Amino acid sequence: MSNKKQLLMQYGVLHKWFRNALVDFTDEETNQRVNKNMNHVKWLAGHIVNGQYAYALLAGVKTERKWNDLFEGMGKTKALDNYPYPGIEEIKAEWEHLHQSVTVKLEELTEDELEKELQGTPLGDIKVIDLWSFMNIHQCYHIGQLGILRRGLGKDPMSLR
Repeated sequence: MSNKKQLLMQYGVLHKWFRNALVDFTDEETNQRVNKNMNHVKWLAGHIVNGQYAYALLAGVKTERKWNDLFEGMGKTKALDNYPYPGIEEIKAEWEHLHQSVTVKLEELTEDELEKELQGTPLGDIKVIDLWSFMNIHQCYHIGQLGILRRGLGKDPMSLR
């Protein structure tokens, strides 16, 4: 299996896991913290969607980044209590919207495009395929956090299927 096919398979699994991680949450529940030192589900879901814009960028999908001021990573934002975040259904809808268009463009990337050098990323000077690989790891890490929060908030474990 090629590297691209492996990354596409992982991307598809992440899509499924993101959806599964948010099953049976009300909007109100997504604002609750398990512990004052942990993010809430709403912030993590928004941050994961914010990560989808990195995929859009590397795949060449033109899109407007929503809510970056709320969900940007690398210590630039943090989960806030009693804040008027977008609703969890709106966040999930943005995920679905991005996933459809990004998947098509990721599938179309050529080997030459995957090997293209990207300058000045937060990870340094890397190739498109390296950024894609990192983003898969990033998304998986945060989806795992959602899985932990599910249990902490009394929900059933996240389905892997």
